[in-house]
Amino acid sequence: MLIKDVTEVATPERIGQHNKRLILDVIRKYGPLSRADLKRELGMSFPSVSANVKTLLDEGYVEIIGTGDSDVGRKPEMLAFNARRGYIVGADLGRSEMRVLLADLKGDQVAYVNEAAEEPRTGEVIIRQLQSLVRQAVNKAGIDRSKVKCISVGVPGIITPGSDEVILAPFVESLHASDIIKALQKDYDAPILLDNGSNYGVIGEKWKGSAQGFQNIVYLSYSYGIGIASVINGQLYRGSKGAAGEIGFMLLDRAQLRGSYEEIGPLESLISEGNLRALEDRSKGWNGVDSLLDALQAPDGVLKRMIEEIRDYVGMLMVNISSILDPELIVLSGRLGSELGKHFSDHWRLMLKNHVPFPPQIVVSELKSMESVLGATAVALRCINEDAEF
Repeated sequence: MLIKDVTEVATPERIGQHNKRLILDVIRKYGPLSRADLKRELGMSFPSVSANVKTLLDEGYVEIIGTGDSDVGRKPEMLAFNARRGYIVGADLGRSEMRVLLADLKGDQVAYVNEAAEEPRTGEVIIRQLQSLVRQAVNKAGIDRSKVKCISVGVPGIITPGSDEVILAPFVESLHASDIIKALQKDYDAPILLDNGSNYGVIGEKWKGSAQGFQNIVYLSYSYGIGIASVINGQLYRGSKGAAGEIGFMLLDRAQLRGSYEEIGPLESLISEGNLRALEDRSKGWNGVDSLLDALQAPDGVLKRMIEEIRDYVGMLMVNISSILDPELIVLSGRLGSELGKHFSDHWRLMLKNHVPFPPQIVVSELKSMESVLGATAVALRCINEDAEF
């Protein structure tokens, strides 16, 4: 096996590129700063700082926003990161609602639009609505579309390596990654990133939500379907085929064993919102999932037994996840996950305490269904910052 030599020669050009990136990163994180501040912070010579700052000013990466205080001589120019040099878009193709957030290059929201998801949930309908929402966000922000530098889209399923079709998304038909990319690139000359919505959910929680500061996180999304996304030692874990977290296929009872594969897994067929909707005719007074949520206030009869069964399945799920991944934190999200978490978190904490040596914390997401679109935005932001052209 040949090992490629990736050693880079420290040419003046590469040193200059490295120094510009260092200066830009410091200004973005800690600015506004003067040239003297940068010299002290980075240990560079003043001529090197001045030359690189001039290039960053000429290229629009930084801007002068005024002068600072000085006891002697000329007041220093204060340099700030030019967050409006370009913009990024994060999108979430949710089951019941689609969301698009446009942010500046610091990640600050500039425009946000959302709509109820149109039916039928075919690839053609989803892509058409996504195009419309991105255009609305750009128009709302009052910017030219050429200023969009990256678009990141959370999809309701997974795209396996070497594949184009979005799979394991039971409420979506014929959605292909290449079709999403082609449609958006008709309007925007920018990288288009796609990932599973739950993966973006855990990233959003780590960036802006309850998981800030944690390095081992499980994000449990429970609504129409059920799935998790995991951050292990600070890194998103995908699995060999991108299907890590498809816990709907988990077996929690011997009676669930099957003779052949089905796309709806055993656990998902028991407790997902999609399956619970199919139970509407099986109990008196049952009117979809809303009946179940209403019954949390005063459970009775069939609904009480159904709630207790779901509660215990989710608790068993948490025990099994914790015994394998040993997370610090489990974040509950989704329509059912959030509502059940408000009622049964203490019950699940006791189950975890009784069954695993190191029980994780359990919290309900406070991002109000924005975690996936925030995660998409964070990924776009990282892409742009890492790919700055100098």
